[in-house]
Amino acid sequence: KKPSLTIPLTPRRTAHFRKYFGATKVRSQPNLN
Repeated sequence: KKPSLTIPLTPRRTAHFRKYFGATKVRSQPNLN
């Protein structure tokens, strides 16, 4: 089996997850700031 699905899904999912996680972290960490 080739890890071709993990390589392209890693950078694409990271960018999408970072944007989603960033908005959640910023909204969840407004009281601490």
